[in-house]
Amino acid sequence: MTQKQHLFFFLMAILIAGAGIFVLSHRFRTGWTDQDAAAADDCACSSSTALALAPEEEAGKKEEPKADPEKGHIEGIVVLKGAAPKLEALPGIPANNRDKAVCAKHFKDERIVLGKGNALRDVVLTFSDMKKSRKRPKARTLTLANKGCLFSPHIVAMAVGSTLEVVNSDTVLHNTRAVLEMNFNRAIGSGQSFKERARKEGFALVQCDFHPWMNAQIHILPHEYFDVSDSDGKFKILNIPPGTYTLEARHEVLAPFFVDKKPRKKGTIKQGETLNLTIELEAPKE
Repeated sequence: MTQKQHLFFFLMAILIAGAGIFVLSHRFRTGWTDQDAAAADDCACSSSTALALAPEEEAGKKEEPKADPEKGHIEGIVVLKGAAPKLEALPGIPANNRDKAVCAKHFKDERIVLGKGNALRDVVLTFSDMKKSRKRPKARTLTLANKGCLFSPHIVAMAVGSTLEVVNSDTVLHNTRAVLEMNFNRAIGSGQSFKERARKEGFALVQCDFHPWMNAQIHILPHEYFDVSDSDGKFKILNIPPGTYTLEARHEVLAPFFVDKKPRKKGTIKQGETLNLTIELEAPKE
């Protein structure tokens, strides 16, 4: 295991431990009853599978640029090959959490989200061998919403130099804490927002300490040739300089950022043409 992988799992352990301490501090507070514990357990996510998402619930996509006839394009679909793995259940919402009435009805596990035909949502598609350009990618502003006591979108991909606008669409108080290549921790009241700039290529984990089941990931790319698959597993990358590239797929569970062996597929981009690809992520064998 590489040093980066050790760092990633160490930080994940810290985040999970923090969430556990938060839950335990509420679970064993004075007045907690067996009925309260049962109610909290009822909120826990099933360990079995993957979340099925209706199209209208899908998080917003990045603004699509106008197609350049001098460049080439890629579009395709990402699918899960095999049955979705069973995951350990996420911590539930404590019955005495002050925001339970608002949050409980929205609680869901977004680690693996499947659509029709095992289409896989939230896969980051980018080029593992794209050379860095002297010209910085176009800066854009992307939104990360605190909505329904979840982060939306669950997976963010953005170019170095772009801005993340964090908004609170809920009626409750949140805080948004990011670690690794973005580093901030700010409380955010209902209807409020703040902005943070992605200054360095890499990866960031995001969590709300008030609601520790809330989490998101941010992928920061050195160029603008990337996309995140939607609820139909579809992706599209426009205006790629002609050439041969290796398309890499990243997924929170099935192909994590710090794992070296990720699904990759080589393809040739031709001027004015669109390359169609199907990317398969294999389910781990139990």
